[in-house]
Amino acid sequence: MLKLIALKRYLEGVQLWNPERIDAAAENGTPEFSGSEASADLLLFRNRYTGTIEVFGTAGNLTDLLAHVLVWLELNGGNNDSLDGWEGEPVDHDRSDITLTLTFEEDVRYVPAPANYAGADKITWNGADWVPGSKAADLANALAGVSGTVQQ
Repeated sequence: MLKLIALKRYLEGVQLWNPERIDAAAENGTPEFSGSEASADLLLFRNRYTGTIEVFGTAGNLTDLLAHVLVWLELNGGNNDSLDGWEGEPVDHDRSDITLTLTFEEDVRYVPAPANYAGADKITWNGADWVPGSKAADLANALAGVSGTVQQ
């Protein structure tokens, strides 16, 4: 549910709405087993889920809310993430309650467990022990034996 949480935190940080008036909840989900091993980690399953974000008694503009959500999805979502719709009702004058329904898909990855690791989150797959996590890409900032100057 990391994407749902990240979107909620983003909307709280925009400060167009009072953060206490923003709520998020996962509604349902469907895990799809993969078991695909790469050199650094194991894609155990893909979790596709529906979530809602509710903005209560807000005076903010619905157009602003939709624009922020759609831009966030474009920049942070995957191909299968979407804003599926919204519902709203007036509360009083220019205030309203808005509920957004979204669909997200997240990869759940595991990394090799440390030797002798006995935590409850350890799983065994194909004879190897794994724990939740994901290896970060190893980006080199410098190459050994190569100077930073260009000779012409």
